[in-house]
Amino acid sequence: MHRFNLIRCGALILLLATILPVLGGCLFKSREPEPPSTSSIQYLPRNSASSVWENCRLSMVNKDAGGWDTNVAEDFVYLVDSEAREAYPGAHWDNWGKETEMGFINNWYGANVTIEADLLDTEYNTPIGDGSLAQWDLIYFITVSSHTTDPPSVTNYRGRAELEFTLQGSYWYLSLWRDLNGEEDPETGNLLGTMGMLRGAFRP
Repeated sequence: MHRFNLIRCGALILLLATILPVLGGCLFKSREPEPPSTSSIQYLPRNSASSVWENCRLSMVNKDAGGWDTNVAEDFVYLVDSEAREAYPGAHWDNWGKETEMGFINNWYGANVTIEADLLDTEYNTPIGDGSLAQWDLIYFITVSSHTTDPPSVTNYRGRAELEFTLQGSYWYLSLWRDLNGEEDPETGNLLGTMGMLRGAFRP
């Protein structure tokens, strides 16, 4: 009986010697890194109008609604151009404030689209700002690719806008966006719509 127990213990030791290296490899195998979250977006400190505008671009291309919310003032106002107003008469154009803007942003970013944005396509007047106010005049160019079709459908938007950035406390914010008119596509010469068209299409 004693000899049988010794043989059984020896077999058990050999079995453990075989299994433990395999288990060790599973237990201590390094984990795959998690995909980056929106917190990894390198937003700029909101210490100037230009930083806020770049943050708006980063928000668009990364479809990060939180970034838009942070950089747009609570008293934000959007003023639509006449063409977009006519195209979308049912939108809340006369009282488009921060709440409506964020509803649009959430609808737009939540759609199955990718966004490319050149928010400084043409700079007419983009000053640093006088005191707590910076008034800009520029042309922006945005490309939206919808992946609900194969191949994706692509729509370009190019508009001239007047913007106001305000220093509120310690931070700058985008406080006014006034779309003036659509601009020509630099490649085709076709007249493109402003972001008023986008806001109308994805209005809350």
